[in-house]
Amino acid sequence: MDYGNQHQGDTPMRYQFEQTAPPRNGMATAASVLGLATIVTTILCTVYIPFITGSLAILFALLSKGNSDRMNPTATTGVTSAVVGLIMNVILIITVVALYLTNPTIREQSNRLFEQRYGMTIEEWWDNLQYKEY
Repeated sequence: MDYGNQHQGDTPMRYQFEQTAPPRNGMATAASVLGLATIVTTILCTVYIPFITGSLAILFALLSKGNSDRMNPTATTGVTSAVVGLIMNVILIITVVALYLTNPTIREQSNRLFEQRYGMTIEEWWDNLQYKEY
């Protein structure tokens, strides 16, 4: 009995599957890189750069979402690292200000360095800034 399978035993059946890489989202990648840069620049004790990189990371992550309901895992990593870096930066700034206000030795050294560089202490500079009329 021949059921139309004349070549069943002659040649093996071969299935071809195309292996394609998942689509890449440039905005999500940028968010991830900028989120990592936020943490690195905070560790390097810069003040302004983490705010810039963290804000851009969050913006790019939100833009990478597009019309979909869920955010790309790479973008989620970027947002998470940006938020962690921003929190670390705020804690660093609060710690420096608290040390300056509570420790007289640090205040003296800061005033001495400021005076060497700018010719006046920080208190004098602050007083001049407050009483200036614009």
